[in-house]
Parts: sequence; structure tokens; C-alpha cells
Amino acid sequence: MTTLTYSDDMIPDVPLVAVAFGPPQAMGSKSAFVRNGRAIITDQKGQKLKDFQTQLRWAMKETAPKSLILGPVRVALTIVIRRPKSHYGTGKNAAKLKDSAPVFCTSKPDADKVLRSCLDCGTGIWWRDDSQVCVIGTLTKRYASDGEIEYTKIEARELS
Repeated sequence: MTTLTYSDDMIPDVPLVAVAFGPPQAMGSKSAFVRNGRAIITDQKGQKLKDFQTQLRWAMKETAPKSLILGPVRVALTIVIRRPKSHYGTGKNAAKLKDSAPVFCTSKPDADKVLRSCLDCGTGIWWRDDSQVCVIGTLTKRYASDGEIEYTKIEARELS
């Protein structure tokens, strides 16, 4: 068996980049049921997921290549989440971040489900199908720094 190793020097210098501002939305679970003899499939996330994906698709269209990527793709995803009030002090220290406040977010949304949501957005805009994503470079989910707003950024490069 041959093992292929990809390094950053094998990937073109300019990635495709798209950013969606606001809370990240994970791909929801789907439920199926039958009504009047017809199968109905619902997505648990609903409108919030649709709005997030619409914003990300518009951003992807702004940087879309002239033709769809047909080969293997490497992606990186950065998820920045607003800090909860419990990370800050009280009273005169209300604007001061506690020393114990974590950098990384270990609560929902699940990073892998946000990634799935973002990969679906690239289908038909950046690549033919999200099954072409063969390498996930970095997947980072962290809290926002002071003055930083919530966003989700996806970067993609065709592997050569």
C-alpha cells in the first residue's frame, strides 16, 4: 500500500475563502415520518441552518472558481463563538475576562457537524460534490477574543 503525504508546499498558494458572520449552525439530525401515505423528512435545525447556509453560499459565490474543482480538495475551518457572560467578571470587572476563562469552546455546536454544514454549501459552487474533500487541514473551534465577532470561515484548496 502506498501512503500519500500532502504538505502545504504541494497546495496552491491562494485558497478559496468564505466567511459567514453570526452563530455557526451545525447540520441538524433528520427525522422521517409518513403522513397521508407520503414520506416526510424534516431537519431539526430549520430556519437558522438555512439562513447560515444561505449566507455562506453567497460568500462562496463571491470567490468561486471559473469552473468547479473536479479533483481532491483540502479544507480548513475556523469557528469563532461568542463568549458567555460567565467568562467575565461582575460589577466593575464586567468587561474583564476572567483568568479562568477557556480559549477553546467545548460545548455545542459540534465542530464536525458545523463542518458538514459548510461542506454541503460548497457543492456546486466550489466543487462538484463534498465527497471530493480528502484532507481536513485544521478544524478549530474557539471563543472570540475581545472585540472579535462570531464567524465561521472555510478555506479550500485543490490538491495537485
